[in-house]
Amino acid sequence: MTSYTCPICGFDQLPDRPRTPGWGGSDEYCPSCGFQFGWHDDDQGISDEDWRAQWVAGGMQWEIPEYPKPPGWNPTVLLDRLLSAG
Repeated sequence: MTSYTCPICGFDQLPDRPRTPGWGGSDEYCPSCGFQFGWHDDDQGISDEDWRAQWVAGGMQWEIPEYPKPPGWNPTVLLDRLLSAG
């Protein structure tokens, strides 16, 4: 199964692309940072950087408890990997 990476927090197990080519936000929620692609960005005007800063300032908590947190989930490692790749 293919998984995708959240451009906000680096969570690398999203089942759908955050943004689809030529279509826009996927309405996918990132369970790690809580961002909903197509809603928070397109409809609410919140940038990736602003949401990331808010999430980091809030302690980088797992945001969607209904989605099981993967074993070994480490938001610092995921975010560092994302930012160093970009």
